Amino acid sequence: MCYGAGELVGLHFLTLIRPDYRNQVGEAYARQLQERTPSTYLEFPALTKAGETIWFGQHVQLVHDAGEKIVGVRRSRAISLARRRPSNGCGAPRRGTDL
Repeated sequence: MCYGAGELVGLHFLTLIRPDYRNQVGEAYARQLQERTPSTYLEFPALTKAGETIWFGQHVQLVHDAGEKIVGVRRSRAISLARRRPSNGCGAPRRGTDL
């Protein structure tokens, strides 16, 4: 996404989500916490430093620490190519890049 590590420290995660998806993404994760849904998957567009759109698919799993505090574990993949070209010509979906 072309951001330096120091540029992202302290930013709210929704800052990087494309503005037209921020409410939807924020509400989805707030609902996951409120309803204590163990695992979710969400696709959303984020913006690079240059303002280009990159699509991500993100799995979020709620994990409880020893004190039962909820800690989220996220795994995101860039899926922009998969969204543009849904298959590799053999019917299999294209894989994203782990981040």
